[in-house]
Amino acid sequence: MKKLTLILTGAFIIGGTSMMAFAGDDVREASIPAANLTTATEPTEVKNRNEDNGTSQISKEEAASIALSMLDGKVEEVELDREDGILIYEVEIEYRGNDYDFDIDAQTGEVLKIDDDLLKTPLADSVSVSVDEAVNIVKEQFPDGEIDDIELEVKNSRFVYEIEVEVFDEDGDVYVDAETGEIVKIDSDLKKGLKETSAKTAETNSSVSAASSESASDESGKSAESSDNSDSGEQISAQQAGEIALNHIGKGYVDDIELESKKGTLLYEVEIEFGDDDAEVYIDAFTGEVVYVD
Repeated sequence: MKKLTLILTGAFIIGGTSMMAFAGDDVREASIPAANLTTATEPTEVKNRNEDNGTSQISKEEAASIALSMLDGKVEEVELDREDGILIYEVEIEYRGNDYDFDIDAQTGEVLKIDDDLLKTPLADSVSVSVDEAVNIVKEQFPDGEIDDIELEVKNSRFVYEIEVEVFDEDGDVYVDAETGEIVKIDSDLKKGLKETSAKTAETNSSVSAASSESASDESGKSAESSDNSDSGEQISAQQAGEIALNHIGKGYVDDIELESKKGTLLYEVEIEFGDDDAEVYIDAFTGEVVYVD
């Protein structure tokens, strides 16, 4: 996960010139323009004491400077708040007519979240995955979907594209990591559409594969029954394979189904997504038996 961690290394002078340096694990990894950072080999931790709980925390001025280092606009408001048990500064920055809301960890200076569309800012040039690449990633999952809107934001300390998709009369957001291209979240309303799209694709692939097998068999003078597992009966459908895989895992949804031959045995390879994890379930295409799970 890409972290937007900024560690203060100099003192903030109220009413005068701000001299501050920030260091992260990696400037590119943090996705913050290098012009806004000064690398420090031995960062000095800023320690202000919170009178209520005695813990170290940065000041309002320092939180504002962290936000300004990313968007060189105008500070509209800075408030100290607690969210999900974490003490944060909410910093509102006005930049070229738009307001951007920062959530900054009051102890570490880490930028946890930025609301509003960062595609309208220079930060859009600092991410590794382009808008077109993110759209293609989503279309691979939803080939029948229509893209309605795209925004770049920071959520959970990493840059993500929030892409609104409409598919099968349902719409929702798909979140794509702007550094790795990983799909980190799909709204629950879209998961039904994802299942239907995957099943439809799998059925098409299955039909094409079956037709190709028959053609090859006819040309070689061999019948389809020559497969090692053909004696078990008729071939199950891709939809049945998906249901078997889901029942075996016990949770998640079908992300992809492929029909392939391994060592003379025809298998369905069913990919199941659940939370941040996934599993590949291999199912005998004739018996419906779960051969193994990766």
